[in-house]
Amino acid sequence: MKDTYTSIECDSLIFDIEFHPKVDMICAGSFDGNIILYKRKEDKKDFKKKHIIQNHDKAVKYVCFSKKGKEILAASSDNSCSITDISGVCIWNNICHKNSISSILYSSNHTFITADEVGYVKHWDIRDNTKKPIHKMKCFNDNITSMLMDHDEKSIIITCGGQLGFFDILYKKNITSNNISNEYNDEFLCSNLMVHNSKIVTTTLNGNISIFSKNPWGYMEGKIKASKDAISTFVKFDDYHIFFGTSDGFIKTAQIKPSKLGETFSKHNNKESIEKLSINKNKNLLAQISNDYSINFYQIEINNSIISNAIKKKKKKFIYIMMIIYITNL
Repeated sequence: MKDTYTSIECDSLIFDIEFHPKVDMICAGSFDGNIILYKRKEDKKDFKKKHIIQNHDKAVKYVCFSKKGKEILAASSDNSCSITDISGVCIWNNICHKNSISSILYSSNHTFITADEVGYVKHWDIRDNTKKPIHKMKCFNDNITSMLMDHDEKSIIITCGGQLGFFDILYKKNITSNNISNEYNDEFLCSNLMVHNSKIVTTTLNGNISIFSKNPWGYMEGKIKASKDAISTFVKFDDYHIFFGTSDGFIKTAQIKPSKLGETFSKHNNKESIEKLSINKNKNLLAQISNDYSINFYQIEINNSIISNAIKKKKKKFIYIMMIIYITNL
């Protein structure tokens, strides 16, 4: 008998979710300005509300756990950011940008990075009582859609429009630009490192999964046409496989190397856009939000087997080189 996880029905629209890096706890940012923590008890199949944190007057658009999961970084539509410990105590709060914040990222235990819709990137240290950024730069003139730490934790990778940027963040006075790619005729929406940190994978406004090299920087090595509409979110399952959500309400799988589209394993009941996916630490549970009040959960199962590519009209079968993913929508 397979496990069934109960959806969370929230009191307000949910903008962002993220699983805790150590335990089965999930954080949600809501339209009414709350940060909500839900925790799953051992051997239970539902998540119970643990804390409601009220640090913001306006919608919480982004939430992010620190590496060890002891703090939560959040960004609001009033352009403020807060850091709260998981017991609900606010540690730091500040207005960080004049324009709408579009991405946030922890860079260490005490530092984090914010970016906005006009291309500003700022680096903050919560130990600095002046509450001024320790670094600030503007290398783009458009909305910065994603940021991620390189594996060395000394550099960040940024997507903006159809460009990829690579920047050092350890210099005391500024953030140093290493490389900015040529501009591609698409808009990158989400990104992650894949294939043992050697490739950068992005999902795009035009429904593509694009694969880039790091050396030479920003060279497109491959592209999967995965959806007719935008792909706003994806999560890494392992170094070769991802789950991604489409604007017409589907959650699908893909293999990065070699590049192959996998199965559709779930769809939103009302075909609402999949706005955010998050995967838990054990890689056996996927969470999803759309433009509604629910957080939905899907069990992930692994099996050495053949996957039927049910997306296309003519069924085709292929065998993944790595371990195959079977996902059951419960």
